[in-house]
Amino acid sequence: MMTAKSSNRRTLAHMPYVTNITEKGTWFSFPYKCAFPSTIIIFLLRAQTTCKMPVYCGTTYDSTNKIWSGPKEKDFYNYEMTLGEAIVEQLQLNPDKVVQIMDSTGEQVKAKDLLTNSKNIVRHFVAMGLKRGDVVGLYASNTTHLSAVILAAWLTGLCTHAAYEGCDKDELKIIFYLSKPKIIFCDLENSYKAQAANEELNLKAKIYLMHSSIDARLPSVTELLDVKEHLPDMALFPCFPLNGGDTAVILCSSGTTGPPKGVLCSHQVLLNCHGFQTFTANSIGFTFSSTYWWSGLCVLKETLLKGGLRIITNQSFSPEYFLHLIERYKITHVIANPSQLAELCLKPNNFANIAQRMSSIDTILCCGSKVLPVIGTKMLQLLKSENQYKRFLVSYGLSEIGAILARNYSGQLDTEGLLAPNLQVRIVDESENLLGPNEHGEIQCRSPYKWLGYLNNPIATQKCLIDNWFRTGDIGYFDEEGCLHICSRLGDVFKSNNIQIYPEKVENILMKLRGVQECCVFGQPDVIKTNLVACAVVKTKDSEGENLNEAKIYRFVEDALPPVYHLKGGIYFLEQLPRTGSGKLLRRKVIEMFQKRL
Repeated sequence: MMTAKSSNRRTLAHMPYVTNITEKGTWFSFPYKCAFPSTIIIFLLRAQTTCKMPVYCGTTYDSTNKIWSGPKEKDFYNYEMTLGEAIVEQLQLNPDKVVQIMDSTGEQVKAKDLLTNSKNIVRHFVAMGLKRGDVVGLYASNTTHLSAVILAAWLTGLCTHAAYEGCDKDELKIIFYLSKPKIIFCDLENSYKAQAANEELNLKAKIYLMHSSIDARLPSVTELLDVKEHLPDMALFPCFPLNGGDTAVILCSSGTTGPPKGVLCSHQVLLNCHGFQTFTANSIGFTFSSTYWWSGLCVLKETLLKGGLRIITNQSFSPEYFLHLIERYKITHVIANPSQLAELCLKPNNFANIAQRMSSIDTILCCGSKVLPVIGTKMLQLLKSENQYKRFLVSYGLSEIGAILARNYSGQLDTEGLLAPNLQVRIVDESENLLGPNEHGEIQCRSPYKWLGYLNNPIATQKCLIDNWFRTGDIGYFDEEGCLHICSRLGDVFKSNNIQIYPEKVENILMKLRGVQECCVFGQPDVIKTNLVACAVVKTKDSEGENLNEAKIYRFVEDALPPVYHLKGGIYFLEQLPRTGSGKLLRRKVIEMFQKRL
């Protein structure tokens, strides 16, 4: 078994130019501005009894080449290491520790049980003839044995490709047509769709249920947990010939701009790029997301790599159930999307009580779509901190880099924060000219790890790359302090009277109006102005929502913004906005519903 490289994490003693350190708390923070005017570095360091690892991020700006860079950090795992090997080593350190609890059933999984189950599934995978590079399809919610299936796939040299457990048969066919899995694991509730897709695509994949059922006609994953017949024992796992550059996971792109693409993520990226910087063996992680999303995958691999505890459920989100889970299991680390947090914090009956029930939280990481300032303000009030490190973090990441690009540790509401380690960003205009601070353009990023591209889609892969820089399709800028600001998606921006309109600017204003639960701003084509600003609004389910009308909304925007932003393209009311499973707004769907044709 390969061994991990020693970490090069910096300690307080190794950090230069530390100022204003006090002994009263466990927090240390130090802004350091280099003597060179082109360089700004801001580091945040957290030292606590349960976590000696520093929390730091930063931005340096090269004014000559107009490139912003995150702090340099050595990889903890060497290039030869794979996810399966690293997780096995961690599980062997504390075999009797409970590493997973399924809230819906109360089932607990110890490290040694997960390891045994995974090894047995590996033996079955080998007996089935599955080989390095084959795909395991996942069409299941978070269930007890899903983690063993995923670990077994990595140990066999296979890669996983998950579909959203709530998608229909046609969507499932689009996803599995990309990867053509050799074996599919699904829930009983959606097994008929998995069988139909398997037959219509002629995949000839074996299908297993994640739960055993007397009514089911398909085999269950539990049949793979025992080895009844003799199979060759393995001195080494089949994954041993692999290295960090091999594909571990196929993620689906968000699908906000069209059919999802298969994003190839390597072992190296998932091993060395962390979602939580404060997660330890004493931490307890949770997300409602399944492994279809980066957030679900992140919580799974972070807890297994760090030896922590993961809480899972197959129940849907509700504010009360979310608080129940936090309170019951003393959850410390959560990944949530803005829609979930909006439900939690915008209409609380007892704000102080909610804050008390969330007292165990170390970090809530919010990602998936733009976080509106009104949500950020409420969450920072709920998760108050007595020191500079904020318990509520806004983050910005991409499936294509398999990691978070920027985190906001400062609590400033109008920014996605400073860059994560080892990543670089540049801002370019429509002609690919490099831009400087406070200049708006497309965000392009570069990682030290090779991006493996989109599965079987070299044209889309090449279209996203320019000189090894990845084109994110997002519009944004850096301020003088090195903080990244996301303004809009490239395709969401439209012109009105020859002025660029960023929908989020109007949406941030609308969300301050009582009675507005959510909204979507878009351009309504106009012969003279090119576009007029229009919006779709979802009302709150209370008296304020009942009293909300077009006139109130129009006047509110008129009082807050210049005339070019006024809603002259129309105001439309909806029961709900179309969103992806992860909560991302499907703006193109709203446009299809209401945009008029000239």
